Amino acid sequence: MSDHTPFDFDPAPWMRNAACRHQPTDLFFPERGVSSAEAKAICATCPVKLDCLEYSLEIPQLLGVWAGLSVRERRAIRLGRRPRPYIRHGTETGYKQHRKVGEEACQACKQAHSAAVQQRKNRPT
Repeated sequence: MSDHTPFDFDPAPWMRNAACRHQPTDLFFPERGVSSAEAKAICATCPVKLDCLEYSLEIPQLLGVWAGLSVRERRAIRLGRRPRPYIRHGTETGYKQHRKVGEEACQACKQAHSAAVQQRKNRPT
């Protein structure tokens, strides 16, 4: 992983508060076939997610994950299409959302699902 942050330039003021500010760039610019679930989970907690979304929709050439959305998901929004549902990573609901759209769940969602199943098994009847 790279030790560079996504902001190797003088960021816009809102970018200084971004949850990704000190995260490795590679998370937000994954290679083809590499999951972006970890980046999207970070975006889900970001206090400036709406600013990021607005910024990323204004610049169609941006690559990578911005505001928790991939290039393809942002393109769908710009074209007026409905993007894939937002997945709440790291939760049992997120696991179900992955499955609903026909994809393998990310590791964080698999762990949350396993913990929920185990908790239900241990629940007294």
